[in-house]
Amino acid sequence: MPGQKFDSKQRQSIRNLRIREDTAKYLYNLDPNSAYYDPKTRSMRENPFENSGKPESEVPFAGDNFIRNDGDAPAMLQRQVFAWEMQNKLGLDLHLQADPTRLELLAKKVSMAKDQAHSTVREEILERYGGREHLEAPPRDLLMGQWESYAEYAPTGRVLKGSERVTVKSRYEEDVFLKNHKSVWGSYWYAGQWGYRCCHSLIKESYCTGDKGKAVTSFTTSNDPTSTSTTDLPEVPAEAQTGSSVLAPLLSIPNNAENTTQKHSDTDDEDRNMERIHQREVDFARSKERQERRAKKRRDKKKKSKHGKKRKRSYSSSDSSISNSSDDENDSREKRIKAEIEKEKRRLAEVEQMMLIDERKRPYHSLSANDGHVPTQEEMEAYYRLRQNPNDPMSHFQT
Repeated sequence: MPGQKFDSKQRQSIRNLRIREDTAKYLYNLDPNSAYYDPKTRSMRENPFENSGKPESEVPFAGDNFIRNDGDAPAMLQRQVFAWEMQNKLGLDLHLQADPTRLELLAKKVSMAKDQAHSTVREEILERYGGREHLEAPPRDLLMGQWESYAEYAPTGRVLKGSERVTVKSRYEEDVFLKNHKSVWGSYWYAGQWGYRCCHSLIKESYCTGDKGKAVTSFTTSNDPTSTSTTDLPEVPAEAQTGSSVLAPLLSIPNNAENTTQKHSDTDDEDRNMERIHQREVDFARSKERQERRAKKRRDKKKKSKHGKKRKRSYSSSDSSISNSSDDENDSREKRIKAEIEKEKRRLAEVEQMMLIDERKRPYHSLSANDGHVPTQEEMEAYYRLRQNPNDPMSHFQT
């Protein structure tokens, strides 16, 4: 019978029951119009949660149809389709179940012939038109991936094998001229601003105007009385334009604006000095207050420590008396425990002698004499000390 295990030796059937914790397939969805359950094969091919709106990844059971797409099932379907095609095209009588070896050999021959024909056509196309290097190129992930240069170094840092690393001068691109410029941004400085040397433009990423831009900027600076450009300076011979001779005309020019700014700076310095003096006085007063607080705290601590020492002395005297009394109690308790231990040993010896006698010859033993007797703490301590654990490997070392 299906679903039963038959043992030929014992001649009795054993039912293969499901685990009690598992939920049966037919109990997932009790709707009679849901997936069909075949009791003979115990299979439910469709998904019982199909109309619930839940995805198959979140469902405990999604049907038995997944078996048709796993393992050798797809290959078997392909072989069945191949048998039908051979029967329709060539009239060959092939059967998957009756003659599977013949079908498999024929399918391999046909696939090898197809691959050979495909490779010959590919080779002819490559020989005629070329382009083999594009097909044999490494994958794009390797081309665009990380590359490394091997190098060996001496303990001193000298390169023994491989090329030395080139130091990076700047993180910006060098010698890149944009918008028809012949120089980079930052090659010209005027009135606290950077610009281009080729056209004297102070606007970044502006289009280059060349010499015309230079003429316009020179004209505007000459008409501006507040500007202090190099065009207003007296001309100096070329052979004398070195060292301090170049700076002499700049130092000799009177500048009223500098005098006024110097006066303002002097007044600002005086104000700053006054503020600093006031701040120092405030800081000194604060530090004095802190010192007084600390001294007061120290005095309070000394007073508290003196009181604490007196209390400790009184406590120590009382503690010593308490400790002496507790020691006496411990000694007396230990004596009582030793006496109980001796009594327990005698009782155990009597028990061993009693166990050696035949049980039919043993005298009558009654527990009525011990009714209502509560063991004392000393008796319990003696029992615990003499008790042996048979599982303890060190029990036979007990004295």
